[in-house]
Amino acid sequence: MSTGRITQVLQAMTAEDVFINKLKHQIMCFGNADEYTVKLATTQDHLKQAYHLTYQTYLEKGYVAKNTSKMWVPEWSKNNDSAVIIVLKNEKVVGTLTAGFGSNTILPADTIFNDELNIFRNQNENIAEVMSLSLLPNMKDSKLIINNLINTLFILCQNIKKVDRLVITVNPRHKTFYIKKVLFKLLGKCKSYDKVKGAPAELLTLDFKDYNHSINEHRIGNKPDRTIYKYFADKSKERLIQKILAKQLYQTCLA
Repeated sequence: MSTGRITQVLQAMTAEDVFINKLKHQIMCFGNADEYTVKLATTQDHLKQAYHLTYQTYLEKGYVAKNTSKMWVPEWSKNNDSAVIIVLKNEKVVGTLTAGFGSNTILPADTIFNDELNIFRNQNENIAEVMSLSLLPNMKDSKLIINNLINTLFILCQNIKKVDRLVITVNPRHKTFYIKKVLFKLLGKCKSYDKVKGAPAELLTLDFKDYNHSINEHRIGNKPDRTIYKYFADKSKERLIQKILAKQLYQTCLA
């Protein structure tokens, strides 16, 4: 590539970055008055708020015992590749979930579903685990918050981290939402999970090839869509979200 062409490319990239920065608020905000912002947690304050919200959620459900820090900090995430996605309202974390990455790493779900996860590893699939979905109690926009958390999760995992498949352990009471609305599939039997004080857990999995087929069917209007995919960003907005998340992910690496 000639020097002139390189200069043109760099100028175009710079112009796009300026454009994205100007529209970042519109791109990452949602709600009737754009009162919510979805992003990666890039500061210690936001991380602590997310961990505290998860602690409150798990404590209320009886999954954890009280502790002095009043935070649920997964031991696994301290030494492994993970990202915490948050939704803010007036700088307060009102929703969060965590993604854990690494097909060559023992994921938290391996504690009870190692045989099942090894099926995908043996097929050379890059897998990521979804963890710690938590919302502030009595949020009137809870469905909207969950939709944006999951949409952001999918963009981060598939477009940036090149994940082939998601896995998640859920209480059987919650599996219907993931299966009917997000198109996860049940794998294996229900087991007792010590991480959440022996509560029952089932393993669900989502192949991104299946997701891509479903979202494309929705976008071209081939069939009625009863999933949350109908609320996801279109391709042009998805590309902008991807660029913003990539920058935020870089910031977390520097923190």
